[in-house]
Amino acid sequence: MITKEYCRCTVRVEKTGLRRAATLKAAKLLGSIVREGTVKLSKATVNATKTKMSQAFDRVIRRRGPVETL
Repeated sequence: MITKEYCRCTVRVEKTGLRRAATLKAAKLLGSIVREGTVKLSKATVNATKTKMSQAFDRVIRRRGPVETL
């Protein structure tokens, strides 16, 4: 990112400003990466919970035997 900013300029640029601009761009990218990771983690957690709950209910139903109808 620093290289992109440096090459884009036609006049001499202050390095601190260049670093600050690169840091801001990196922070924006990091935010989207964290958001995507959070979504993936949340979905995986929900799916794992559904699977475990389904397995638990299946075990309970198998212990009780078949359901009788009236």
